[in-house]
Amino acid sequence: MNELQKEIEKIEDEQRDALREFDKQFDKIQHYKHQLHKENEKKYAIFHELQQRDANLHHYQHAFDRVIDEATFEFEQQLKGIERQLFIERDALIQSYQREIRQLELR
Repeated sequence: MNELQKEIEKIEDEQRDALREFDKQFDKIQHYKHQLHKENEKKYAIFHELQQRDANLHHYQHAFDRVIDEATFEFEQQLKGIERQLFIERDALIQSYQREIRQLELR
């Protein structure tokens, strides 16, 4: 029984390590989202500064907002797709390790 417990603990350790790698990927995605919003803030700041210098740019505010919103939406959709794929792979990984543990327990 002690040998079985050691094998199970080894598998659980491997699972934790593998899940940590997935968590790093999720952290990267969150970082990308944060960077996107910081970049958008910079773009808005630049545009508003230019508006202060040229009142005619006020007429382009709606178009500017639309371009930024569309680009942001597209990028966020891509990140959501990546997140979904990571969740699917993460769940499959967990199931794989749990299946391996159950097989050991059935021996």
